[in-house]
Amino acid sequence: MSLIASSKLLRSLSVPYIRATTSGYHKNVIEHYENPRNVGSLDKNDKTVGTGLVGAPACGDVMKLKIKVDESGKIVDCKIQNIWLWFCNR
Repeated sequence: MSLIASSKLLRSLSVPYIRATTSGYHKNVIEHYENPRNVGSLDKNDKTVGTGLVGAPACGDVMKLKIKVDESGKIVDCKIQNIWLWFCNR
């Protein structure tokens, strides 16, 4: 492929596609990173809400996951929250 042809190809591609291709991540992973969904919290006093922590608290890499279920056990809502510990990021 000539330099001119490759230049035209690069200009025709979208920026997220180029970023995803050059970073090694799929474009959907980049999209979710740039536009996160379900961030927040649910009422901790609600009996239909369960909470879990995932990660390594000793390193400051923790994600809190809250899941709300209905009477049949079906997940009806979920929220995630990243927790950063200041003393690990110095």
